[in-house]
Amino acid sequence: MATLLQRLEAAGYRDGVDLFGAPYDFRRLLQDLKGLIERGSAAAGGKPAVVVAHSMGNLFVLRLLARSSPSWRRRFVKHFISIAAPWGGAVAEMYTAATGDVSAGLQPVRLQVGSFESNSWLLPSSKAFGSRPLVVTTRRSYTSADMPEFLSAAGFPDAAKTYGSRVLPLVEKLPPPGVPVTFVSGTGVATPELLVYGDGFAQFPEIVYGDGDGTVNMESLLAAAVEWSGLPEQPLKVVKIANATHVSVLIAEETWREITEQVAAVEVPSKRGKTAEDSEQLSSLSF
Repeated sequence: MATLLQRLEAAGYRDGVDLFGAPYDFRRLLQDLKGLIERGSAAAGGKPAVVVAHSMGNLFVLRLLARSSPSWRRRFVKHFISIAAPWGGAVAEMYTAATGDVSAGLQPVRLQVGSFESNSWLLPSSKAFGSRPLVVTTRRSYTSADMPEFLSAAGFPDAAKTYGSRVLPLVEKLPPPGVPVTFVSGTGVATPELLVYGDGFAQFPEIVYGDGDGTVNMESLLAAAVEWSGLPEQPLKVVKIANATHVSVLIAEETWREITEQVAAVEVPSKRGKTAEDSEQLSSLSF
């Protein structure tokens, strides 16, 4: 995200004037984000915001929009640009829970990381993955419907309880946000889609790969678009970027083009058609 922010600043956006960042604090995020959008709109002369989110940030933006009134959304949010959203979780998160993310150096602290409730948000959901096996051992297989059992087997009985009572009711629903949405995601990058273990999770698994952005599976990246497609009250657009990873999608030219086009559309008709480089102040942006 830092590179994208640097490019926006190079195009003339100023922090706290027409460019606003939303720091993550799970205790206060939704209310703070709502206030940030309102302040950003006021700073931009009352123009609605173009909200840009990456990865898990999309899940929080959706919760805010779904909980807000239609009148609030019409006044304050012009467009939602969703980048690399794990709408239906990711098989890679099951690897983190069972084995530990070696590439990120998380294997020694697997038990601590696995206990974080935010990690449970990223486990595969049935909305995206259906009933196909995602993890297989010599004793049994686990589908998206078996997350409590999987968490218990991986050594997280407390997380298994909270998943069923608190996480599942949230992740199994994808209410439309009620504002135009552009989905931007990478495709064509090998992404774990099946983990084959031996007897339990003591050893590293054999990994079967499928399509995605290297982190999030394509079924998950497109889950919301599939869910909302055809709803007349929910305009949407899907942009797939070949060979873009979960991180490199942020600096892809296609992503930059979508952001500048949507921001330019906020301007009054006399100014439309200008790019971010041409306009003094287009609108507020929230990350």
